[in-house]
Amino acid sequence: QRLQQQFAETDLIYRTSPIGLCFLDPELRFVRINDVLATINGLSVDEHIGRQLRDVLPQIADRLEPLYRRVIDTGESTLDIEVARPMGNEPGVIRHYLASYYPVFAPDGQVLGVSTVVQDMTERKRAGQQLRRSEDRFQNLLGSLVDVVWSADPDGEYLYLNRAVEEVYGLSRNECLANHNFWLEAILPEDLPIAEQSNSQLFEQDQVECEYRIRRPD
Repeated sequence: QRLQQQFAETDLIYRTSPIGLCFLDPELRFVRINDVLATINGLSVDEHIGRQLRDVLPQIADRLEPLYRRVIDTGESTLDIEVARPMGNEPGVIRHYLASYYPVFAPDGQVLGVSTVVQDMTERKRAGQQLRRSEDRFQNLLGSLVDVVWSADPDGEYLYLNRAVEEVYGLSRNECLANHNFWLEAILPEDLPIAEQSNSQLFEQDQVECEYRIRRPD
């Protein structure tokens, strides 16, 4: 009865899971696969069952077979392997997947096969690429400004300094990073209280404005 319950629970997981799932035996034959992963492979569930990995996925078998063999031989999981491949029902479209491989053991400790979990990471990867491109454009924009721009965390650690800082303060970027007070030290003494007061208000107000004079290196 307990075994039947486990089968029922496994069947439910395979039918309802939003990620790809399959189980291969030590001969790398498909014993079980859900609709999600079958769709990714571009075949029906029935077209997988009983067939070896190389027969089903010849285009990526050379990469996948060593991963499965390692899990079977060592009894250790292999996690978070990135795979880029065409989707079976979308010719010419490359999608990105994150796959993990887990050994399944018999009561005597023998490896019965490998359970695989496959997640489609395409949209997340595209979003990450778009974010990096946006950040690069932002950094290039700030770098081209003649105005001084920097950002810092509440502890005073600088997160960004643009190139204008070096020209205006006469210090290298590394010198600025090593001395959190570089900008205060350049302020004329009579204006220093104004700058210090505004700096203390930075994390209490949405916006702080003040005017002070600095002594440039020239």
